[in-house]
Amino acid sequence: MAFGKKGSLVGLDIGSRTIKAAEIIETKKGQVLEKFGLTDIAPGLIEEGTINDPEDVAESIRQLFKSYNIKQRNVALSIGGYSVIVKKINVQTMAEEQLQESIQFEAEQYLLTSAMLTLISRYWGLTKITRTR
Repeated sequence: MAFGKKGSLVGLDIGSRTIKAAEIIETKKGQVLEKFGLTDIAPGLIEEGTINDPEDVAESIRQLFKSYNIKQRNVALSIGGYSVIVKKINVQTMAEEQLQESIQFEAEQYLLTSAMLTLISRYWGLTKITRTR
């Protein structure tokens, strides 16, 4: 499992009706489920794999993390839908401006939708991710 420096990873599953988060920590005895939480989302926010309201979905994720005291930012993301493309990317620690450029470049390589780019930027507090194509 790809754990961050602190030995923990959050699995985040964004579904059409609920968002689930599970924090797993690495111990001497193996991996342990440290925290688990879920929240229902309003009908219509996500339909057939399309995020219709990225701001509301991002706010639901923020509230889920806050409610269950999940502070880890090393996240493995799961989004369902027939048109989902999954690609793991690794980025080094860098300035916010460089991070924005790196995420934008990677996202454009794999045809993320405008809604997904908006969700990513709003949840992680990035102020600028734009498409150039």
